[in-house]
Amino acid sequence: MHLCEKCYANLKSNQCYMFGNEMKKEHVNLRKIDRMGVLAFQNAIRLHKDSVLLFHNQRFPSAYALSVLSLEEIGKYFMIEDFVFHCRIEGRVEPKQEEEDIRLIYNHRYKQNVFANQADFPLFAKRAIKSIYEGRIEKKKQDSIYVGLPRQGKGINLRGRLINPLKILRRQAEGQITLVNDFILCTAAGVLKGFFSVDIYDLEDVLTHDLIRNLRQMWPNMSASARKNFNDIMKHPDIADEE
Repeated sequence: MHLCEKCYANLKSNQCYMFGNEMKKEHVNLRKIDRMGVLAFQNAIRLHKDSVLLFHNQRFPSAYALSVLSLEEIGKYFMIEDFVFHCRIEGRVEPKQEEEDIRLIYNHRYKQNVFANQADFPLFAKRAIKSIYEGRIEKKKQDSIYVGLPRQGKGINLRGRLINPLKILRRQAEGQITLVNDFILCTAAGVLKGFFSVDIYDLEDVLTHDLIRNLRQMWPNMSASARKNFNDIMKHPDIADEE
């Protein structure tokens, strides 16, 4: 069968109704999503380490912003893990719904909130977690990057004070980096000792004793509550030694 000239042109531009809009969507490859989750966590560690290097070079606004991005990548991992878990336990939903679920990984506030929800379980950094839920960490991330005027609803406050990234102070960057470092350390310890489990098993190869040693050497700071949580977990034998 030969297509008419007009229909052929529409098909090439992906605007032909019969061949474009009615094209059946396929389910996402779960193995690819598994890999994306592990890469997101690995990328979070990379961003975290880079934020530490920036901090030690007195680049506090950039260190802060990069640390928040690391936090978001951790949130992305847990979003993906939840997606994969439900797909494998409860069955697949429609491909269109899968696409909508995966689209959320591009929502910064959503990723931050997922991180906050995960960080809530060791019962540390309550103040920082509250600031995430209230949207203050996203605002400060933006303020650490861009010069401008404050927003007022959907508009701009023309009489407001100028936003100056250089006003992000050392202590603010330090607190943000410590939050991410504490979370990674406590999560790695929990997985190694069998207190926590991950649904994307390849992540176990990332959360190692070498990672713990490396992060503790790079960033010795730790909140008191996280230190207690971490030390209590590390007293126990590795789950692999008991199997």
